[in-house]
Amino acid sequence: MSKELNIANGVNIRDLGGYPTVDGTMVKKHQLIRSGYLSDLTYKDQRALYDYGVRTIIDLRTTAEVHQYPDRLLPTMKAIRAPILQERMGDAVVRKRVFKGPVNNPQAGFEHMLRLYLRLVASPEAQQSYHRFLTALATALPNGGILFHCSTGKDRTGIAAMIVLHLLGVTPRAIRQDYLLTNELSAVRVNQRMSEARQVSVAPEYLKSIFDISTVRPLYYDFAMAAIKYLYGDFDSYAKKQLNVNDGLVKALRSNCLSD
Repeated sequence: MSKELNIANGVNIRDLGGYPTVDGTMVKKHQLIRSGYLSDLTYKDQRALYDYGVRTIIDLRTTAEVHQYPDRLLPTMKAIRAPILQERMGDAVVRKRVFKGPVNNPQAGFEHMLRLYLRLVASPEAQQSYHRFLTALATALPNGGILFHCSTGKDRTGIAAMIVLHLLGVTPRAIRQDYLLTNELSAVRVNQRMSEARQVSVAPEYLKSIFDISTVRPLYYDFAMAAIKYLYGDFDSYAKKQLNVNDGLVKALRSNCLSD
C-alpha cells in the first residue's frame, strides 16, 4: 500500500504506488507522489526526492501561497503550476473566514470544510483547474515520477489524488483509506497547530473548529463523493463531462502508472 517517504522536512508526503485496482493490477511505485508544501526542504531532502525518481513537481497552490512559501527544488526538477481555486488558502485566511461570525459556533470549522469540499468538486473554477492538473500529469509522466502538492497536502491534494486513483481504477476502499491516511502522517503538525491555537483561546468551540479545519474526516470524503453522485450521476460522468477527461488521457495515465 501507500508508502511514506523518509523526507526529513517534508509534509504529509507519500508514494501512491501499491494500491490495487479493481482489475487486479497495481499502481506502480515511484510514479505518483502526493505531498504538502516543499518550502522547508534541505538539499539532502531535494536529493532524496530526485533519487526516489521525482522529476516533475505540480504545485496546486495559489500564486500568493507560492510567493510566500516557494518550493525548494533541484534545478533538474521541472516545476509546473496548476492552482486549484485562486483565492488564498493559508491558515490565517481560513481562520478569519471561519470565525467571522460568533466564535461560540462549534460547527464553524466543520461547516467551512463542507463548503470547501463542495467547491472543490463542483465549482467550474476547480473543475477546470483539475482538468489542467490531469493534462499536466499525463504529459509529464513519461519523463519520470511526479510529485503533486498544495500547502498541507490534505484537501486540494486529497481531491486530486482521489480523482487520479479513480481514473486508474483503484478500489474505492483503497482510495478512501489513502485520503484518511493524511491524519496519521500529519499528526505532529496538527498537534503543533493545536498548541498554537491554545495560545489564542482555550474556548472549546474555537479549538474544535481549528481541529476540524486542520484534519481530514471520513465525512468530508463521503460528502464529496455524495455530491458527485447527486449532481452528476457517478464518477465516470463527472470525469468526462465536468473534468473533460477523454479516453486518451485515461489511457496515458494507466499505461504509465499501472503494473502489467
